[in-house]
Amino acid sequence: MQTPVGMAAEPDTYRGPEGIRRWFESFYEVMEEIRLEQKAVQAWLIRDGLARRIEFFTDLDEALAALGGEGS
Repeated sequence: MQTPVGMAAEPDTYRGPEGIRRWFESFYEVMEEIRLEQKAVQAWLIRDGLARRIEFFTDLDEALAALGGEGS
């Protein structure tokens, strides 16, 4: 999973189950409760029943452009 510059205070790439745990743990270090109120689009690549990649985008048009689709 990647957190892009425009959507994260500390953009980074998180790999594997350990990376996803590290992403969530980074929130717990600074706050007691996690609430994501920012509008975002997630694109997931799922293969063989497992999440292989997660990408965040600021809106649907940006996601579609990055993934080779057409905007709405």
